[in-house]
Parts: sequence; structure tokens; C-alpha cells
Amino acid sequence: MFILLRLVLLSFVLSTAIGCTTYVTTEYIIPAKESEVIKYNKVAVMDFTGRHGDSYRSQFEALLQNLKFKGAPIYEIIDRANIETILNEQAFQLSGIVDEETAVKIGKMVGVDAIWTGNVQEKTDEIISYDRRSRCKLYDSNSNCQYYETYQVKCLTTSAVVSFTPKLTSVTTGRLIYSKAFVENMDDYSCTGYIEDKAALANRAKKKIFKSIEKDLSPMITEISIELKDNTDGMSKSDKAIFKNALKFAESGREDRACEFFRELLVRNRSSLTLNYNVGICYEIEGEFQKALDQLKYTDSISVEPDDLLNNTIRRAESNIRRMYELENQFGK
Repeated sequence: MFILLRLVLLSFVLSTAIGCTTYVTTEYIIPAKESEVIKYNKVAVMDFTGRHGDSYRSQFEALLQNLKFKGAPIYEIIDRANIETILNEQAFQLSGIVDEETAVKIGKMVGVDAIWTGNVQEKTDEIISYDRRSRCKLYDSNSNCQYYETYQVKCLTTSAVVSFTPKLTSVTTGRLIYSKAFVENMDDYSCTGYIEDKAALANRAKKKIFKSIEKDLSPMITEISIELKDNTDGMSKSDKAIFKNALKFAESGREDRACEFFRELLVRNRSSLTLNYNVGICYEIEGEFQKALDQLKYTDSISVEPDDLLNNTIRRAESNIRRMYELENQFGK
């Protein structure tokens, strides 16, 4: 049986503005999209081709250095100074951009698992145009316009197209492990007032690209809201009062106490769909995904009619388990 990876849970609950529905808000860890890349965690970043290659290489290297999982760095990066020192000791001259074959040779010398190379292209432009406008030239005594005139205003369009293709090559096999072209287009248009300049648009496009790369190379935290059920049918008057208090605890950010009440009530109300479902949600926010799935499937087995909320929650629980297996596979745990 695999070891479930605990999630960091937010300890607050939101209530919707419409009605009294209560939602538990929690954080999930989404595995990296490119599982194979993580296996090559000792890497070197070589120069990137393109006019802005140096800037992208530095930022890409910083991105790799800052990626962490459970507080530990995911990648070990050999910095450029160490690479040059090692190559000098091996009498290997490094000058400028290297191709993938040379990168593999360098990787073997410096003792890394894989080598990052890449290509950068940025194209920016400004276009001046004119727009025809109209305005009132003559008003009568009742402020009605009697005569309009047309005039032209100067307008400006700025644009940026950024293309970045990072590549990861295995030092052992020479095989290309990762190669993906990221392209972002940004533009702005104005005839009056503020307009983003070309450099700002290119920088915004670059940030969007690097965010996409981060999702490929590292697990990400995502936040979701999970709905609790509040139907008290079948409960005694005293249990209904306890259930109401449980929801109050949830609304005040004490989902731990709310779950204690749900579990206590379930002992006396085994056939309650609400309590069985809410206890399943408790397991989910505690990171006990298999227990959550088992509880939710039991809830489904005693339900006499289709329940969209329950069906969606079961699918999410199954997805959670698959995601945990994938995380374990990515990090060898």
C-alpha cells in the first residue's frame, strides 16, 4: 500500500453569498505535467540561442533553482562558473552557444544527468494609425447639436511575439527528453491615454511562458472549494442542533471540530446521506483519499436516487488517488 502524501490544508471555510451552503476550501498538489523531466534532477543550463538568450538562460536557471517539493529543491543546478572550472581542468574550451551533441559531452564532464539548451525569439512592433472621430461644432440654445465636424486622432498599436523553446537532453543516452515551443502574443492599442510599451508586453509574455514551464517541471499548488451537505432529514432534534453547531464550526474556520461532530453524529445516524458524505469530505481535506473514496462509495450505495454532487465528488476522489500515485512515481516515494 502506497504512502499518501499529506497536503497542506487551509484552515478556513467560506460560506456562499447565496443561501447557506458551506464550502471547505483546501489546497491540492498537482503533479508536474512532464513526469520524465523530474527524473533528471542534476542538470546544467547552457547558453540559449537568440538575441535575448542570456536573459532567458539566467531566468530559466533561477526558475529551476527555486522549484521545490515539500520544502526541498527539485533540481540541483551546476552553475556556469563551476562548469567552466571543470572544463578548463579537462582542457575543453567553452565558447558561446553549444549544440546538443557538444552539450552531452559537457554534461559527462561536469557530472550531470541532463543538459538544458534553448532558443529564444522576440519580435516587437509599433504601428501608428489614425482614427476618424466627430464632435459637435455648434449648439443651439437648447444644447442640441446643430453641426458636427470630423477630425483625426493619432493612435498607436504596440505588439510583442515571444517564442521560447527549452530542450533537455539526457547525458547518458543523448536522447531529447523535453522540447516544447512556447509562443505568446501580446498587444495593446490606444488613441488616447496609457498604452503598454513593447518591452512591457514582451516581459508579460515571458512571464506567462515561464509560468507554463513551471507547471511542466514542478508540482503545483491549486486551491479548490468543496461543498458540504446540510440536509438534516432523519436526525433527532438534539442531533440536528449538534449538526447546526458543526456547520458553525466549519463557517468559523474550525473544520477539525466540525469533522469531530460529523463523525460523532454518524455513529447514531448510519443511514444519513448528509453525514456519510460530509465524513467523506473530512477524509478528503485530511489527505486520506482512499478512505474518502471508500466513504463516498458507501454513501452512493445507500442513495436511492442520482446525486450530481456526490457523483462529482467520487470522481474527484478517484482523481486524487491517481494524482498521489503520480507524485510518488515522480519523486520515487
